[in-house]
Amino acid sequence: MNFIELLLFTSIIIIITPSYSSSSTLQSNATCALNMAEETAYFYHTVNEWLDVTSNDRVEKLLRLMELRRDDEALIEARYAVRDSQSTDPMLMALMGVCLTIRQSTDLAEQAFDRASILLDFEMSYLSKIFGVDPRLYRVLKTIQASVHYMLGRVRWNLSDYEKSIQALEKASEIDSTVPELFEWLARSNDRIGEVDEFLSHWET
Repeated sequence: MNFIELLLFTSIIIIITPSYSSSSTLQSNATCALNMAEETAYFYHTVNEWLDVTSNDRVEKLLRLMELRRDDEALIEARYAVRDSQSTDPMLMALMGVCLTIRQSTDLAEQAFDRASILLDFEMSYLSKIFGVDPRLYRVLKTIQASVHYMLGRVRWNLSDYEKSIQALEKASEIDSTVPELFEWLARSNDRIGEVDEFLSHWET
């Protein structure tokens, strides 16, 4: 995707609203939100590290609401922040994904994490070509990039889309293999599609 194509792509404003599914789906999604508590805490930590070396008032406001578990306010703030940024801010989009996961809107969370991953991939590709980038900022962004791909893989696993889950988790491992529980979920995904050798390889990592 060249720069012009990206501009056209990011000019489309995505307004994500929560959806409500059947009781069985809500129960499954509630389990998803519970199981991703550690991933969410890790992501909050990495975003706080990013805020230590840069400034973004909307991200900071949203993150504080989420850390305080003011979930309804956080979702409203996320919707407005994403809209105002024309869906081009990967941090806001990723935090939106977390909000939607907590609110049990797993399908929409997958869309948000997917878009955040695309935006972060483009940003990191651009930064890698610039001389003099703050090394700490680059390191933190790389960790966030991997974490977003990981959460995308986790959400896809909860949607039973195991092959796409593997794609996202493998991408995360290529970026930063130190993301907690990454290889465990790669093993789980491989197990679900019957890839025994891959399962054993990742499970032992």
